Amino acid sequence: MLLALVAFCIFCSSTTVTTSAAPVVVPIGHLVYYQDDWRAVEYARQKVFADKILDPAVVEFKYINDTSCKVFAGVVNSATMVYEQNVSLLLGPVCSDEMLSVGQLANADNWNTAVIGFVNIDQSFSNKTIYSTMARTSLSAADSIADVFIKLAKYYSWTQFALVGSTAVNSVRIMNGIKTAFLANGISINIFVQFGPNVTAANISANAQFQRIAKVARIVIIAMESDISTALPVLDAANSLGMTSDEFVFILPWVLHNFRGNNYPWEYDDGSIDAKTKLLYKDVLVVDVSQNARRITDVFDKQFKNATGALSYFPHAYMPEIDAFYLYALALRDAMKATGDLNIHQNGRKVWEYMRNQVYPAAGTGEQVYMDNDAERFLSFTIWQVTDNMTTVHMDQIMDFQARLLSNCTPEQTNATKCLYKDMVKFKELTMIPDEPACGFTGELCDKTVPILIGVSVVVVIVAAIGGFFWYRRWSERKLYQMPWRVPIDEVILVEPGQTSKSLISVDSIRKSRGTLGSVRTRQMGDILQGTWGLINIAVKRYRQKGTINYTRANLEMLFQLRQTSHDNLNGFVGLCFNQRNEFLILWRLCSRGSLQDLLFNDDLKLDTNFQSSFARDVTSGLDYLHRSPVGCHGHLTASNCLVDAHWIVKLTDFGIEDFVDDLMLEQHEISPFEVDDTKRLAKSSSSSKFSAYTSSPCALSRAHL
Repeated sequence: MLLALVAFCIFCSSTTVTTSAAPVVVPIGHLVYYQDDWRAVEYARQKVFADKILDPAVVEFKYINDTSCKVFAGVVNSATMVYEQNVSLLLGPVCSDEMLSVGQLANADNWNTAVIGFVNIDQSFSNKTIYSTMARTSLSAADSIADVFIKLAKYYSWTQFALVGSTAVNSVRIMNGIKTAFLANGISINIFVQFGPNVTAANISANAQFQRIAKVARIVIIAMESDISTALPVLDAANSLGMTSDEFVFILPWVLHNFRGNNYPWEYDDGSIDAKTKLLYKDVLVVDVSQNARRITDVFDKQFKNATGALSYFPHAYMPEIDAFYLYALALRDAMKATGDLNIHQNGRKVWEYMRNQVYPAAGTGEQVYMDNDAERFLSFTIWQVTDNMTTVHMDQIMDFQARLLSNCTPEQTNATKCLYKDMVKFKELTMIPDEPACGFTGELCDKTVPILIGVSVVVVIVAAIGGFFWYRRWSERKLYQMPWRVPIDEVILVEPGQTSKSLISVDSIRKSRGTLGSVRTRQMGDILQGTWGLINIAVKRYRQKGTINYTRANLEMLFQLRQTSHDNLNGFVGLCFNQRNEFLILWRLCSRGSLQDLLFNDDLKLDTNFQSSFARDVTSGLDYLHRSPVGCHGHLTASNCLVDAHWIVKLTDFGIEDFVDDLMLEQHEISPFEVDDTKRLAKSSSSSKFSAYTSSPCALSRAHL
């Protein structure tokens, strides 16, 4: 009886009523994104009591802060708040992905909790059969933005558009809202181009779909994300392709402004202008939430700082968050007054009914918040045009779409949604570009020969393409069998160990004078020789050939690929000498400083960690290239196969050919090694294990090692 009497006294008199009874505590779950977000709720709580919406002697708020937007923490924390702390209202989560779940759970009978979203733009939330306890005070919404595009299209008689977006969540939501609205209003989307995150202007301009925009559209909506700064690479690409504001209209939705400062994309923090960027945005139309104007932000910042002692970190989220709290207080007041139940806050679905059709002052803006019959904020928008002024005025105000309430319409007669409308106020008339050139996108409306020429051209191109394909295939086949990697053995000149280049001798003369080349050792790798082929210094690995070597197509392709392979950290494959004088030679370019094995196990040579790190980077870089190339892998990675050139750059050698040599030697018995010192070879192979965990690895191990 005492509570009922107190409730009656509250609402039957404008005089503040004091009571000795403890106030009803209304717990509110505040799902924050930034640690200082609680300041906005405290600011709103003080404002509710200062404006005498509720009496703190009768109702007090207890808000519980927890995180959201971190691996769906908002969903988990919402459930904890409802079941363990019995919250009556959930403010947030901020992220729409989490709100999509929380909003539906709050509608369940065992939750029955009021939810207010204040930055959520997804059009799904307007479906009150699913989100029957959810209200929104967000300053943007995908369906409202789409509605402005519809009004803009009808005003300028545009019926066909191009859409450019990204895979970012907000971009997808905005684009889905526009697509749905355009379809319902008979407006065509001639082309839709979507890019991934961090796309560059060069990638965009090279995209065939983006290039096609000029052939099918003149009005282009760009929504890469919530902020217009993300449209910069698209505008840059369009400019490089000659898609200028003289022939095209670019429209950017500005859904969410920056955290602080509200800088334009072409403006530095000190107020100076990036002239190149400003010119890329010249004449662009910006669809902006009118409450996000700089003037309003500055006014709100002053109010917020006076009340809390701190600047609002994210004013364009704090303002609708305060509006959300204020809306809840109004609804709670009206619900208590209508039912006489001070504990009505525990019935979220009932309190939500009183969030509908509310009209109250917006935080910091001096404008009104209009809530429609679905407890959705009826939004206002402004259309701006970017100027080419480099000093003062950055954008001209073209028109406003201001939320208004019909003076002769009341909620008692019909719901407020039918009473609300967007009042269009024009500030500047523009001569708009039509959505299609007078002669069509390709001139087809003025010259009937164009389709004929196009058809003939297509046929010619197809025929040429088919002919080119077969010519190229035949040319490639011929080139493959020409064996560009084959080197005549008479052109190879070897140098005796310890002699200078003046002592170069032919392979044949060494064979006659020494009988074997297997004992010749160099600094570069194992038992091989140094020499020249023309002007190229080479390393020569020599085998005895027992019979004629025949090559399969796979062998020819492999050797052709080896010859084409080029990278800073790969030693160049020169070619093969075979079927001549019973000798089989493998030729590689010569590296002057020898191998990593020579350097790493040279006690007289001290290498610091910078050198060692550089060597490791070179090796991994070369392996990475091999694994992505047609060669596929190294196949025989050892320290002796990592050479160092005159510039101290490591180059991998002896790659890709090991399986071929093994097949000739072990399977076909066509070649065999010359006699070598097996003890020395074994010792050298063992010492290299400090550099590599294997000495003759297959491709799979080579990839795993990388």
